[in-house]
Amino acid sequence: MAALKELYGKTGRVSESNLANFENAMNLREEADYALTFSAESAEPAVRDAKGFAQAARRTLDRRPSGPRRGKGD
Repeated sequence: MAALKELYGKTGRVSESNLANFENAMNLREEADYALTFSAESAEPAVRDAKGFAQAARRTLDRRPSGPRRGKGD
C-alpha cells in the first residue's frame, strides 16, 4: 500500500479517495480471511469502490508513456 501511495497518490495519478477505498477493501478482505468477519453490508460498498478504483487504474495505465514494457521474467 505504501508503494501505491508513493508512486500514484503523491503524484496525483490516483486520487487519495481511490487509494483510501482500496486500502479499506484490503482491510475488509484481511478481516474476512483471518478473523472470519464479513457481511454483505460491508462488501457492497467495497465492490462499488473497487469498480471506481479499477476505472482510475485503467485511466492511469492508459496515460503512461509508451515504451518497453516489462513482463514476466524480465
